[in-house]
Formats: sequence, structure tokens, C-alpha cells
Amino acid sequence: MQVAQSPVAVATIPAFTGARKIASTLNRACKASIKADQTVAVILNQFIDACRISGIERSAKGAEAVRKAVIAGSQDYIEMGGPVAKTFQNYATGVKRAFFHGVEWTPRTFQDPALAVPSTTTGKTRAGSVTKTNNAALVRTLAKALQQTRLMENDVLAGGILDLILEIDPVFTETIAE
Repeated sequence: MQVAQSPVAVATIPAFTGARKIASTLNRACKASIKADQTVAVILNQFIDACRISGIERSAKGAEAVRKAVIAGSQDYIEMGGPVAKTFQNYATGVKRAFFHGVEWTPRTFQDPALAVPSTTTGKTRAGSVTKTNNAALVRTLAKALQQTRLMENDVLAGGILDLILEIDPVFTETIAE
């Protein structure tokens, strides 16, 4: 039995005419974001260059001092909290790594494990502690990595991590963070 559709419901839907305004707004936002990224990179790389020229030792302690200078100079904005605070903290970590390794700062420098800086107390590169070595602990760690890749919108890497988790725990279900 077919149910007749009411022609009135279809006729009352207004035409969508906002696409042009949305596209224009998104284009302006994208251009502004690119300009902002370029400005941030120039400013932070100039700061790193000034630190190198000033004679700060390129050591773990020197790199930490450079990071602290960025934090101190950004303190008013860090105190605002939220994404701005996290962004400045990430910038500071990236500056520390770029200074220590003598490379250009990029927006992803803070995430590059190859650019980790040795600890100022042990001289070793810090990594997360491993106190449990069972499959459940491994799946919890991988689930955190999966959540992080989802936040970064890296679907390819997230898919690989999810495949790995399912190899270890075939009944794993992903919890979506809200």
C-alpha cells in the first residue's frame, strides 16, 4: 500500500539562496587564516633568530628558557584560557623544538616527535611512562591516540589506528568525545 505524499509540504519549502554568502564568508575566513598563519610563522621565526643571535646556548636548558620567554610574553593571552591558551602553549613548544634543533618553526613543529628536546634533568627525551604491559592498557593508549587523530581530522591515520585496535580487541567500540 502506498501512502500519498502531500504536495503542500513540498511547495512550502523555500529556496535556499544563502550559498553565495556562505561561500564568500568561508573564502574570506580562509584567506584571513592563511595570512594569520604566515604572520605567526614570520614573528616566531624572527624571535628564534634573535635568540640564536643573542648567544643563548642551543641546549635543552637554553631551549627551555626560550620556551619560557614565549610563555611569559604571551601570558595575558594564555590567561584568557580556552583555545587561545593552548595555541600559545603549542607555539612555545614549537619554538623550543625549532630553537634546539636549528630548524624553521612551522605550525606543526610542536607535534613532530623527531624534534623532541631532551629533558633538562635527565638529558633523555621524555616519553609517556609505561607501567602496564597488557592488551587492555595498550588499547586504552591507542584509543587516546585515536581520539587525538579524530580531533586533528586526520581520517587516514585514525583509520589505521582503529584497525590496529581492532586487531588487538575485536569487540572495541569507539567512543566519540563530545
